[in-house]
Amino acid sequence: MIDIDDLPSLYTAYRNRWADRDERIALIDAVVAGELTNFGPDDEEVENRAPNVIGVAIEDTAEAAAYMPTIRAKPLKLTKQAQQQASKTERICAGYVERAGGELWNIRSIMDCVQYGLMAGWAAWDSELEMPVIEHRDARTVYPEPDWRPGSNLKRAMIARKVRLSQLDSDVQARVEEAAGSKSQTLHQKLNEEVTLVEYHDCHESLVAILYYTGPSSSTQQSGNYIPVLLERIPNELGVCQVVVEQRITPDGEPRGQFDQVIRPLLAYQRLQGMALDYADQAVYSDLYVIDPIGPIPEGGGGVIQLGPNGKIGRVPPAVSSLSLFQELAQLMDAIHLGGRWPKSRPGEIAQSQASAKFLESSVGMMNTAIKTLHLIFKRFGEKLLRICLTMDHKLSKPGARTMAGVLRNQQFLEEYNPTVDIDPRVKVDLVYGLGLGREPAQSAVLHIQYHQLGAISLRTVMESIEGLTDIERELRQLDVEKFETMALSKLMQGVESGALPDEALVAIAKARQNGKSLIDVFEEFVVKPQQEAAATQVQSGLGQGLLPPGPAPGAPGAGGMPVPPPPAAPDLIAQLSSPAGGPGNFIGSRATSG
Repeated sequence: MIDIDDLPSLYTAYRNRWADRDERIALIDAVVAGELTNFGPDDEEVENRAPNVIGVAIEDTAEAAAYMPTIRAKPLKLTKQAQQQASKTERICAGYVERAGGELWNIRSIMDCVQYGLMAGWAAWDSELEMPVIEHRDARTVYPEPDWRPGSNLKRAMIARKVRLSQLDSDVQARVEEAAGSKSQTLHQKLNEEVTLVEYHDCHESLVAILYYTGPSSSTQQSGNYIPVLLERIPNELGVCQVVVEQRITPDGEPRGQFDQVIRPLLAYQRLQGMALDYADQAVYSDLYVIDPIGPIPEGGGGVIQLGPNGKIGRVPPAVSSLSLFQELAQLMDAIHLGGRWPKSRPGEIAQSQASAKFLESSVGMMNTAIKTLHLIFKRFGEKLLRICLTMDHKLSKPGARTMAGVLRNQQFLEEYNPTVDIDPRVKVDLVYGLGLGREPAQSAVLHIQYHQLGAISLRTVMESIEGLTDIERELRQLDVEKFETMALSKLMQGVESGALPDEALVAIAKARQNGKSLIDVFEEFVVKPQQEAAATQVQSGLGQGLLPPGPAPGAPGAGGMPVPPPPAAPDLIAQLSSPAGGPGNFIGSRATSG
């Protein structure tokens, strides 16, 4: 258990460990916000008139990589009960992801990784919902333990961010004022003053405190000038740190964003672009010079300037830029695209009038490899958080049934489960990208369709990867209904064309459809029911078990009440085979010939 008095020095030590990272984060933030000042050759500030390519590329890369993986749980045994438990675990984890924000949580985490080289999250217990929740943590505010290595499980972490006193509850403000004592006599007048909200998490507890700085204003604040105010201690019953941090793979192991190395080329591009536009302004609005004027120089149209004997008037010739300026601008833009692994095809910069599919595939190759790495990082990141949530739900939940709702593999579900019975933390949970690994959603959808056409995957698998679907079973039923409706329409058209359906039926069918009657109901009325009525009017024959045409039955009274004679008996063909036919010497099948 950490002593609250040791928190200021611990906070200072963590910040010193990550000082270089914080500088890189501040630099990339200034670039994305457009607040990084650029100076020209004469040390004058150059107005930024160029697009913020890095800011656009960060957002585009994160949104392209935000392909939400599906959740798979591996059963501990091959029994039916273990498989049902694994299936239930998948839906429970999908509910955790849904409450975390789903795809929006995915985009925000990947954007942090692209911009800062880190993504962070916290699995917390919500006492009101009585269930674990996944919360996104701003990567700029997270300080992992000093001996943490990328890919390893986190044991200690500190989360620190600046907040204003006015954002805190009134009782917290009173506690800060009480702890500060005489040094904060005017604290109630400084509600806009910033304090540091610190969260410390390890395998034993989570601590929340306020650090109030009382020293002189400077960028290097010392630990001795902080007054700690403890807000809450939360014991950790899991035995693992509930904060998860993952990092981009870098050669030196330091967290670096994907576009850190192209900041300087972007600044050079913005500087040259701004100066080139200044040259263009001078060509249109060149400065006016007047030598030996008489009296004041009037301004505006219609003014007359009087000159002395040595007077002269003219315009300053504009500066002429070098012909290599545009080549240099193009080279700088190429360096930004190459160093940031953001192809020119993303914003539509393709120099060919017609681009083949192979050309487009090769042009986005670098971005696909970057997306693949981001997918693998988020896969490990999400699996760790889900494992903590399952353990927390199993240990901290009260016995009893509860309901979890969400969408898993594009299928809505409403799952009822008992956390203490249905959850086994030993079940292995995987986030699976499948064919979408290293691809944006549009590319993944095309690849799934191609594999389905080749017969390699099923239609259900394709539908599970299509964004926007939430009920696959309903879509599959609707597809079947559409096929039957097509068959019914085909039979109706065939009946009309062949004359089996009269022209009156054609008119009635058209009016029924205009009135909103379904195609299946129309088919039933004009085809199925007439067939059933025709079959009901036929009589079953006792000889061949067939149907006789309508009319009086054999032996029944005919017209006028007279009995109808029964049909002649069928000839005995077996007996006739050995009997003379038509006279002596003739048999069935024989033919008389003249000699």
